[in-house]
Amino acid sequence: MSNYPQPNYGYSNQGLTSRSGGQPSTSASTSTDQVAVQLGHPALEYEDGVSNLRQKVKLLKRMSNSIQEETSVRGKLIDSLSDGFDSATVNLKKAKKELEKVYKQAKAGHLLALMFFAVGLFLFLYMVYKANRFVRWFLPKGKRE
Repeated sequence: MSNYPQPNYGYSNQGLTSRSGGQPSTSASTSTDQVAVQLGHPALEYEDGVSNLRQKVKLLKRMSNSIQEETSVRGKLIDSLSDGFDSATVNLKKAKKELEKVYKQAKAGHLLALMFFAVGLFLFLYMVYKANRFVRWFLPKGKRE
């Protein structure tokens, strides 16, 4: 057995003590009506409690370190996403400005002028080709080539 005093769980040399009639004891009751409960040596209870607390604190430290690592990783991801969105926003603004320029130019008739220029150039080249064939028709056969 151990050197520590054994707990007394509500019994004595006379037997178990209990309340009379199921009524709560009052301050006027005698000392034999009261139940005394001892849980053992207080030093053992404190050591067990302290060791349990130490284990829980270690677990909390590990969890807090894991949470800190996860938070830093997520923070880096959020920062990279934020940078990506910022650069995309800048590129979209540039593209919008360019599209606005093109739209204003299209309203001003530049596109129509470009189309007429292309058709005119095609007609000019076609006429030069036909004129060349027409001129060759009049040349003698030895000088055509």
